[in-house]
Amino acid sequence: MIKCVIFDCDGLMFDSEKISIEVWKRIGKKYGFNFDEEFFTGITGSGKGQAKKQFDRYPGISDILPEIRAERDRSIFEKAHTTGIAKKGLTVLLDYLNKNNYLVCAGSSSPYSYVAELISTLDKPYHFDYICCGDMVTKCKPDPEIFLNCAKALNVEPENCLVLEDSKNGIIAAKNAGMISGFIYDTVSKDEQFSHLIDHEFQDLSQVIDYLKDQTNA
Repeated sequence: MIKCVIFDCDGLMFDSEKISIEVWKRIGKKYGFNFDEEFFTGITGSGKGQAKKQFDRYPGISDILPEIRAERDRSIFEKAHTTGIAKKGLTVLLDYLNKNNYLVCAGSSSPYSYVAELISTLDKPYHFDYICCGDMVTKCKPDPEIFLNCAKALNVEPENCLVLEDSKNGIIAAKNAGMISGFIYDTVSKDEQFSHLIDHEFQDLSQVIDYLKDQTNA
């Protein structure tokens, strides 16, 4: 029985990954870097340790990281505060979870301040029982620490948690945590390394409601 739903942030709750990739490509091109699909799959949803494996493939990239990160955050927050970047079905699902007394968490490799600011741009205040972010743990995704911290903080067993993810690193982390994994495509396509770890796949966040109703009625 699902008692807790854990949301990733970038690419899952918010349409920020596409903005991020555009910034990476634009600034990278300015300095002579041409990032491939493996690069973006490797850094999406990951912490510094996992991302470093991809950064090491591009010698000299460390010199432009501050510029890329600053422009990425500026671009994301600007759009979030003006037109909004909530993904399809997010507020509908949050309304359903809050109304039906599910525990709700956000589990992201991004810093807490970043995640909290994006959540604040939603059209109304939503209750999250716990938020665990990359600057609150020693290891980020694909390590399960973020997700396990959510379960521990709310005193719920991992097997009663549904993790909603759009990244390879996130899905691996969910399964490493012993949780149920739900995948929604954003920018990272399924591959042989993690497709078998996906328990459920949804077209958008609103479809999760039907899955939860089926679980309740089973």
